[in-house]
Formats: sequence, C-alpha cells, structure tokens
Amino acid sequence: MSGKIVRWMMVCCCYYLLLGSFNTITAQANMRLETGTIGDLVNIANYLNTRNRPIDALTFGNIAEGSLFFRDAWMPATLEDAKGNLYREVPVKLDLLDHRLYFLDRDGAVKEMMSSLEKITIRDSASGRVHVFLLVEGLAKAKTNSVAVWCEALETGKALLLKKTTKTQTESIPYGGNLKTIFIRDAVFYYVKMEGRLYPVKREKDLEEILSKTVPSIRDFRSIGSNKEEQWKSMVGFYNEKIEKQTQK
Repeated sequence: MSGKIVRWMMVCCCYYLLLGSFNTITAQANMRLETGTIGDLVNIANYLNTRNRPIDALTFGNIAEGSLFFRDAWMPATLEDAKGNLYREVPVKLDLLDHRLYFLDRDGAVKEMMSSLEKITIRDSASGRVHVFLLVEGLAKAKTNSVAVWCEALETGKALLLKKTTKTQTESIPYGGNLKTIFIRDAVFYYVKMEGRLYPVKREKDLEEILSKTVPSIRDFRSIGSNKEEQWKSMVGFYNEKIEKQTQK
C-alpha cells in the first residue's frame, strides 16, 4: 500500500472521529429530560446545580431540642423541577428552618440542591405515608433571602390546603464553654390557596367562610377525622369534588 493511500486513510479516520465527537457534544448540549421520565442521581449531576454542604457544619453547635429537618432520617423522594423533569428515589433531608434541600449523591456525599424545584414528594418508609411539599411564595419570613418556602400540601385541587412549619432557633452558651447549645421549636400554620391567593386558616369556621363563597353547601358538610388537620382535609376534599363536578356539567 502506497504512502499516499495510508495518509489519506489516516486523514479520513481522524475526520470521522472528530465528527463523531462533535455530534456527541452537540447531542449532550441539546439533551433534555422529557417531562415525566424517570431520572436518577446521574441526571441530577448533569442537569441541576448542587454544592457540597456537610450537614454537621450547618449549626456549629449542639442541638439539645428539636431538629432543622422535616424528618431526621434520610428518606426517598421524587423531585420535580420547573420543566416537569422527575428525579426519583433520591435520599433527601428537607431543612424547614432555612428551606433548603439536602440529598445524598451516588457516592454517598451530602449535597445541597441549588437549582429551583417546584415539588418534593417524600415517602416515609416507616409509616408508608407520602408527604408532598410545594414551593409557595408569599409566606417567607421578613428580612430573609427566601422568596418562597416549602409547605406540605395536605389536600390538592382547585383549593390547596397547605401546612407551613415554621422553625425558630434560640441559642445559649454555657458558662465557661465555647460550644453553643441550640433549641429549635416548631410552630404550625395552615393556609388555603385559591385562585393564586393565600388565606390563613386558624379554625374550621375560617375554612367554611372561605370555601362557602363558591360552594355554599360546604356549610352543611360535617367534617371527618380525629383531629383538626384530618377534618380540614375532608372539608377541602369535599369542596374540590364539588368544584370538579360543576366544571364537568
């Protein structure tokens, strides 16, 4: 085989290798997760912004009471971003003090989610319950950097029944010590969100007044449940069923 033919073949091989690399890079740059597809920890690394954040460094002290998190244990969750992409079976801890989300990457390292998410669905393996958290604007504390906070959606539909857990932190340093003792206490608030507006709910009468404006028969409804949360869920569920039936007529 002549030298010219060998050189020509080498040039062709290099061309196709470069073309293949360019196509691969272009495909990766244009790739998007389709709405509703199953993502994983690899996809999180590829599509969402994260940063290393050891949880032990969050408080710089000894927590004597309470917790920063919705649950202290790592719990499997499905994350949904603003484009509707899903990332399933992600071990998470939801910080309800500063409203941050932490997760374990595929190597077991703790990461903080920096990209904006819209929904977190956490499965409690111990109880079997599923907890849905939505990012809600208008409820953030004054003089904070937060624009929105994570609230648990107890009932969804035309009317959303939301549960906001506000955590407050107090500190003390024992005499002669240098490690602060931290106390974290919870306060729970309820809201109904309708037509983009938030209504605070402190008692069942409040809920009845809000819902009866569009469904008057809610005044005759007898709520079901052993505590106020279950009773309010049944009332909002009844309201959403009525609204759905009205729209189907």
